[in-house]
Amino acid sequence: MYKGIIFDMDGVLLETEQYHLEAWRQVFSHYDVSLTLEQYQDKCQSQGREQAIKNILGTVSASTIDQISMEKKEAYEQIINTQGVTLFKDAQRLLERLKKQDIKLAIASSSKSARMVIEKTKYAHMFMHIVTGADVAKNKPSPQIFEKAQHLLGLDPKEVVVIEDSIVGIYGALDAQMDVIGINRHDSLASLDKQIQENEGRLKVIQSLDEIFNS
Repeated sequence: MYKGIIFDMDGVLLETEQYHLEAWRQVFSHYDVSLTLEQYQDKCQSQGREQAIKNILGTVSASTIDQISMEKKEAYEQIINTQGVTLFKDAQRLLERLKKQDIKLAIASSSKSARMVIEKTKYAHMFMHIVTGADVAKNKPSPQIFEKAQHLLGLDPKEVVVIEDSIVGIYGALDAQMDVIGINRHDSLASLDKQIQENEGRLKVIQSLDEIFNS
């Protein structure tokens, strides 16, 4: 029985991945890049702004990275403030069940806006700690963000399970020596077959968070 759960936020708890995609598309359009969903999932999702910019634009100056990062942050937060935040129904059901469990919860999100976003929900108080890309030197797929959340929870890695929807996040959590539940929303984990075979027993892929209590 796990004593703690570390959640990724976007795409796991909240339906905000489309907002990130929309914000990146707005920003990259200024640089003559028409960002596709596939490019977003492969080169931007859960990797932090700096790495996403490098992945899409290649070698650019530090000042350019800072400028684009700020543009993306402003675009994303404007979308959030305009359209609001929606929890996935299965995430809401899971959190309601976890209210009755003696288990520590944390969020490990690459998004530096994670605190602002989760506080727009009625579940923010359930998370003992929220660790973002601003709190670590290296973002996902580095294990640092998960290790920091785990240390803050005061638990051993083997006492924690990570719930992720991105391949880079799963890599990071496995490198942090934690078990992982991959939520395959919108077929985002379609290329995980090899990793599943290599990490048998440590990684389980599900289609809905309802499977956590139903299995």
